[in-house]
Amino acid sequence: MGHEGPPGLPQAPTRIHGWAAVTYFVPDVRAARDFVSQLTGEAPVLDHENLCHFAVGAERITLHPADPKGPVGVAGPVAYWRLADVAALASMIEWFEGHGGQKYRGPTTGPDGWTVCQVRDPFGNAWGFVAPAALAVRAIHAEDRPWLRALWQREWGGETQVSHGAQHHVREVDALVAWRGAVRVGAATFVATGRTAELVTLNADPRGQGIGSRLLAAWEEAMARRGVARLTLTTTNDNLDALALYQRRGYRLARLIPEAVMRARLQKPSIPVTGHHGIPLRDELVLEKSLGGSGA
Repeated sequence: MGHEGPPGLPQAPTRIHGWAAVTYFVPDVRAARDFVSQLTGEAPVLDHENLCHFAVGAERITLHPADPKGPVGVAGPVAYWRLADVAALASMIEWFEGHGGQKYRGPTTGPDGWTVCQVRDPFGNAWGFVAPAALAVRAIHAEDRPWLRALWQREWGGETQVSHGAQHHVREVDALVAWRGAVRVGAATFVATGRTAELVTLNADPRGQGIGSRLLAAWEEAMARRGVARLTLTTTNDNLDALALYQRRGYRLARLIPEAVMRARLQKPSIPVTGHHGIPLRDELVLEKSLGGSGA
């Protein structure tokens, strides 16, 4: 069922596709360019007398001359840029204060554990910065099970996972859960038998913040403490991001199982036909990693 919007408001004829840029209105584009270049460590991708663009990750900072429609100042919405942690936030505030800026609002830590702050640059604009709560990984508890079940239903299309003919139910797997403050942000589920452990699922929400890597490292450490010598996991031919993550952490391709996903779809029809990057979802790839020691 499509989203129809609030009563009385027509649905927009097109959709937005995420945040693209934030524009700062400044009295002197050249001076602001030098300031932002020092702040970001980047050269502008467009350097014009009356317009300047910086690419920062997937986003863009735009510098525009102040005018009657865009005056200098802190009125209106403020864009927030994410930093690594609270220490980085403190360092950023110190940098602004050493370059003609000042704290404007905060730092304040919210109930979710995230810390936010606004600082003013020498041109009067407000820059927002946010530092995530510390990331912690803990063994699953009984009260985490309903959340994990909902996670599987949302991300994996049900309460079972099928790989190379074996089926795992969410109630039967062991798990590690990642937390930021009081919020669950990811999980690694697995089964362990003797000297071998298999990673069943790995989820991070949001992606791109190191949560998956932290979960994977925590899982490896936990398995080493149990005396496990061999780790194994299965991913699909479309999951290029996961393949990169696993290989960076020392997992090696062990075998290809052609058309395994197509057979799994007979047991679990919710498996999509097309996967990540528009790639047909067909095959399974098994990766392995040795933890060393005898029998590894």
